[in-house]
Amino acid sequence: MKRMMQIATCTIVALLIAGTAYGVEPAYRGPFGNPEEPALRPYKWLWRGIKATAYHTVTALRAGNEDYPLFGTVYAAQGFRVGLTEFNRSLWRGMSGSLHIHTDYRETGKVHEFIEQDMLLRNVADAVTAMYVTGLLRGSASLRPEFITQSHQALSVNRTAFENAVVIYGGQKGLDRTTPVHQWKPVKEWEETNPVRRAQERYIGQRANVNNMRAEGRGNFLRNR
Repeated sequence: MKRMMQIATCTIVALLIAGTAYGVEPAYRGPFGNPEEPALRPYKWLWRGIKATAYHTVTALRAGNEDYPLFGTVYAAQGFRVGLTEFNRSLWRGMSGSLHIHTDYRETGKVHEFIEQDMLLRNVADAVTAMYVTGLLRGSASLRPEFITQSHQALSVNRTAFENAVVIYGGQKGLDRTTPVHQWKPVKEWEETNPVRRAQERYIGQRANVNNMRAEGRGNFLRNR
């Protein structure tokens, strides 16, 4: 009987407190005129974090391979670090109920800027992320926001994770001190390297510039004007 009274009292108190609660008003209307649902903000921020992680990882992977084909793949770990930073930022803002509409997943926040400006912190973050990436690839770590603890777990479960992380991190720092492939030779203009253009200039001289004659409909570019 006493336990039933306690449960009833707690229920009444909870209902009285709930009556004083208030809902968050919608901050905007969607493209179809429907009001925003504030309860969905955490899920929108979560989706934003997932897209940010994928975007920064793929962007770094693409840029690295453009500068250093195949070897530039190691830069994907740096992009993954930026993506995880934004993922944690999205989780925090989602739990705090912040608005989602004004933040693009391609943007980076102040935490990322602070890491990039501090050389020591940036290098430590790159090394830890490299260890976490090797843990993910070898199955000794799970995909979670707390990548620092997951990096420690990867090192504890698989000792070779440290060696693989050294290869990734060392590759990043080594490539940072080399010249990208597209800067090895001076880039020439298309007109100078295109064999068709060179043949036209050899036989018809300046009339090889067909950008004006054909576009203006002045007939055969081989004839004299």
